[in-house]
Amino acid sequence: MTFIPATEDAVRISREMVSAAERTRKAECGNGDPGQRGKNCRQRETEEATARTALTAAVANKAATDRAAKLDADIRDLRKRLDGAQTVANPNPLGAALELMLGAGAATLTAWQQAIVAGVFELCLVGVMVIFELLGQRRQPTGQQAVVAGNNVAQTPAVIGALPPRRMPRGKASKSSNGGSVKAFVRDHLFPADDGERVDIKSLVHTYRSWCAEKGLVPVDLDGFLDEIERLCGKLGIKIEVGDDQRVYCHGVKIEAPTSASVH
Repeated sequence: MTFIPATEDAVRISREMVSAAERTRKAECGNGDPGQRGKNCRQRETEEATARTALTAAVANKAATDRAAKLDADIRDLRKRLDGAQTVANPNPLGAALELMLGAGAATLTAWQQAIVAGVFELCLVGVMVIFELLGQRRQPTGQQAVVAGNNVAQTPAVIGALPPRRMPRGKASKSSNGGSVKAFVRDHLFPADDGERVDIKSLVHTYRSWCAEKGLVPVDLDGFLDEIERLCGKLGIKIEVGDDQRVYCHGVKIEAPTSASVH
């Protein structure tokens, strides 16, 4: 509906037109009896409906006109108050206060103030970026062998046979009289078993260390032990694979106590 400014007189005239159309319709159509309806009854009913529509539009336009007039009055009042208000004496009150306290130029103080604020903002921004960078980092699997934490051995993340070569090759394990030989340990404790049996590397490490402690031998480090186990298993045809539980197993073997024949 298009807004047309309306006054109280326009609304009054619309109401009078509705009343006149209603009287004309009653005179032509009677009181509802079909026998009283004249030939122009339908036209009079249409005229009455049109007059009522015009009245509705006039009332709505009058309300919109009153609202617009109220808004105009509020705007004029606001402009009058703004025109009478005092102008801003100093756009930078902090700079003016510093000028009074230190006796320096307002421009210099303002420049220092802005530089300090900009520096603090930059530091905060860099800190947020560093935090997001740290939170977004994820440790990727390196494919390296197990890591020793005290006497606990972490699980190896990949098949030992598929491990990449190390950067610094190590020499062979010491064969001194007080060194625990991995080969001797395997000969004494690792025996063939059914195809379904398997031994995980972690159990081998613990058993090897216990064996060295019982014999008063110094165990080799974890990397040396894993290298020697890998070499011996490859030589003996023992398959080394990662299980569903992400632990590394030697298949087809079992750990047993040494037999009397193997005890020296």
